[in-house]
Amino acid sequence: GSDIFVSRLSNNGGSLLSSTFLGGSENDGLNTAPRLKFNYADEIRGEIDIDNNNNVYIVSSTYSSDFPVTPSTFQPILAGEQDGCIIKMDNQLSTIIWASFLGGEEDDAAYSLALDKENIIYVTGGTVSKDFPTTPFSYNNTYNDSAYSDAFVSKIDNRGSSIIHSTFYGSDQYDQSYFIELNKRGDIYIYGQTNADSNLLVFNANYFTSNGGQFISVFDNDLSSVIRSTVLGTGKGSPDISPTAFLVDKCNNIYISGWGSNLGGALSTLNLPVTSSAFQSTTDGNDFYLAVINEFLDSLEYATYFG
Repeated sequence: GSDIFVSRLSNNGGSLLSSTFLGGSENDGLNTAPRLKFNYADEIRGEIDIDNNNNVYIVSSTYSSDFPVTPSTFQPILAGEQDGCIIKMDNQLSTIIWASFLGGEEDDAAYSLALDKENIIYVTGGTVSKDFPTTPFSYNNTYNDSAYSDAFVSKIDNRGSSIIHSTFYGSDQYDQSYFIELNKRGDIYIYGQTNADSNLLVFNANYFTSNGGQFISVFDNDLSSVIRSTVLGTGKGSPDISPTAFLVDKCNNIYISGWGSNLGGALSTLNLPVTSSAFQSTTDGNDFYLAVINEFLDSLEYATYFG
């Protein structure tokens, strides 16, 4: 099967300073859950980050009940067939400081993480588990549907001992969150895909595309409420692009990237909106798409094809 690997290179890329396998006896780092593997290459999503003490954090997915989790973490036992996993390692990659599963009795996948100034961890992904670990007073602690997937957002203490806040997010159709970022105030931003009908996920935003297949949502720091949210795309009622990158800048402008291609299904960059200053204003449907939306989700500041 598959393992996760983690490698550390020298500053100039000239030498391998440390490198390790990470996994158990089943597939690790490989999301093959049927209702979560939506886009081509969703199998290999995950993310790595480094805190202000140079510790290393990884999120991914695992099928291994013997994945090297630590006993004092918030979830030391594999709950379903596939769970998300979160790992904190020292900078030399010689020690797992802590590691935990994250999921419920069905399939779950962790795709992205972010760290705040106190090294609190924020994780997002997709789940089909009705009992995914949510917390009281969160935005939504009830699974939204039975036939598709929901997005989730979880806030975890730096010792890995508890989930501080956690919520479902989505509609009664397909929803997944692929990226998470924080702004300087600690607001939580997620970027994902949806098949939600009409403008169900639009809130406190003037820029949206009815039946858009991509969403951007902003939560307060305790995940108790959505500050604003929008959907964008061509309006065909399903995703146009597979999300590939996400950023919130110092002025809270929001940057998204994705690709469209018939390689893995019905994705395409055809008819996505571009601005007059676009670097590339035409597409054959098999390109990257880059866009910038302003802080208040009021306007599309810039959008271009690239390919």
